[in-house]
Amino acid sequence: MDRPGLRGYAKGSALGNPVHEGPTLHQRSQFLRYCLAICFTALGACQTRCEDVSREHPERIRRGMELFRTQVRGVLTKHCAECHGVSETEGGLNLLSRKSLLQGGVSGPAVVLEKPDDSLLLRLVSHKAKPFMPLDQERLDDNAIAAIRKWIENEAPYDRSLVEGATAGTVGRVVTEKDREFWSFRPLQQVTLPNAASNRASENPIDRFMDAKLAEQKLTRTSEANRETLIRRLAFDLVGLPPAPEEIDAFLADTRPDAWERLIDRFLASPHFGERWARHWLDVARFAESYGFENDLDNDHAYHFRDFVIHALNSNMPFDQFVRWQLAGDELAPDEPLARMATGFLAAGVRNADIAQVGVEAERYDELDDLAVTVGNAMLGFSVGCARCHDHQSDPITQEDYYRFVATFERTIRGEVELAVPTAGGAITKVLVAGEGLEPLARIYSPRPTTTPNTCPGNT
Repeated sequence: MDRPGLRGYAKGSALGNPVHEGPTLHQRSQFLRYCLAICFTALGACQTRCEDVSREHPERIRRGMELFRTQVRGVLTKHCAECHGVSETEGGLNLLSRKSLLQGGVSGPAVVLEKPDDSLLLRLVSHKAKPFMPLDQERLDDNAIAAIRKWIENEAPYDRSLVEGATAGTVGRVVTEKDREFWSFRPLQQVTLPNAASNRASENPIDRFMDAKLAEQKLTRTSEANRETLIRRLAFDLVGLPPAPEEIDAFLADTRPDAWERLIDRFLASPHFGERWARHWLDVARFAESYGFENDLDNDHAYHFRDFVIHALNSNMPFDQFVRWQLAGDELAPDEPLARMATGFLAAGVRNADIAQVGVEAERYDELDDLAVTVGNAMLGFSVGCARCHDHQSDPITQEDYYRFVATFERTIRGEVELAVPTAGGAITKVLVAGEGLEPLARIYSPRPTTTPNTCPGNT
């Protein structure tokens, strides 16, 4: 059998009927002339368009790009982006890209490249047209306005989107540089201590700030508390219990210059210190020994996480290790029982153990939401839960970010494993943990309720 050619099967082929042999030479010539005519027309149009572009155009773009990077981007991001492209697009104007800038909004193009002074953007920010911009803010300074004018004059180029990660098609909230300037997101800085207001040898640097604020308000310190009051305050603060009478007597009789510092060290070394202060972290971690809901079933093996937190405080565990083990102890130190116990942070929280089979998927999403919200509150210092349904209205997290965050816990399962628990003398016992590849905790699946239709007497 002959192989079919590029244009069809050979005549008489068993694969099909004969196909037609293609265009004639005359037809091909006509088609070639038609194509050449189109090409020459296009070349002419291209030449005309190229002649319209000034030889200074590349230099203008370079100058405009430099202005955008050094001055204009900062002004637009700080004063305009929030209402024109990030959270919303007031008046239909989106400033995130050059394309959307030139497109303009309901009032027409925002800039006129050939006549910068006629640009609506420039007229609004220079208060030559209403509504004055930025809205409800002071007029931009002359240098900023001049930079915007010069930028428009030089083709108004963008080096990238006005807001990192955003495009002109972005819908909803975008995290801006202004968001990142919030005080809790800034790195720690070394500060200069105020001048000392007293010469006390035991003065803590924190006292210097307090003294400075007191002086600013024209206030003075109260007199120093007596020793009996001091030891009671210290005991309640550090161990949550009143000092024993013999402890009070011993401190009152101690005349050494560092008696106070020694007393602090002794209370810090007490096992009750970890018990007292662990309560605060356990509240953040939503620790409980029952699962909540109307059943409120016992969570028999949750207490090992509580013991880990107490141990971490009493052993002065570095905070970075304290955090890492709670988030990924099973991955970072799989052979360390304490690290596995620490993942009880993820395993804690409410859990509905008695649900209908149809509710399992919804319950799993609630569980993932609980993980994300708790990690956000405890480790990041801001709430993320609102972004489950929509972009967060106050904290800088979008709905898209929320679901990316939740996805990191997608394989995290609550389960129970047997460990040699160091806080229990190495005894082998079950521990509530979280991680990958675990057998999920058992559930009681309630059958779906069946209903009998109500009927009236005499009805059939």
